[in-house]
Amino acid sequence: MVDIDRRIIERLKKRDERAFDIIYDKYYRLVYYVSYDILKDASGAEDIMQETFIKLMDNIEDYNEQGNFKQYLLRIAKNLSLNEYKKRQAHEQVSLPEEITSYDRANEELEVILTLERTLNKEESKIVQYKILFDYSFQEIADELNMTIGKVQSQYYIAIKKLKQYFIEKEGV
Repeated sequence: MVDIDRRIIERLKKRDERAFDIIYDKYYRLVYYVSYDILKDASGAEDIMQETFIKLMDNIEDYNEQGNFKQYLLRIAKNLSLNEYKKRQAHEQVSLPEEITSYDRANEELEVILTLERTLNKEESKIVQYKILFDYSFQEIADELNMTIGKVQSQYYIAIKKLKQYFIEKEGV
């Protein structure tokens, strides 16, 4: 994370309104589009966008500055959007239309992230997420996490071995 972002996050944790405005201005469109992609509803996406920033502020102390702030914020938006989508589907009692592939993709990503977090330590989980889900290069991951490229590669391959072992044990092979 860039130093300015760290300072803004520190100010945000102190409930600085200007810091909130900076974060909001920087990310509100992205949060809106992530939500819209799942809900396919402008009004619902606006509601989720607002709810995302409220939840961010309610839980800002939980954010560890080792991770990617944008991904942290987008995870909140995705989770809220998926919950809203599921709530709407249950209310309407209809099956999922086939054309909602973005919902399926987001749900699959969520399942992958949960598996990674259960199986790996935080650092390994982040590295695998960046590499597989977000298609970052090893160099981009190293830059993002302030690590050497060698350490990132080493942690990645250790994590992959752990995941293979996890799935072998899960399958009972």
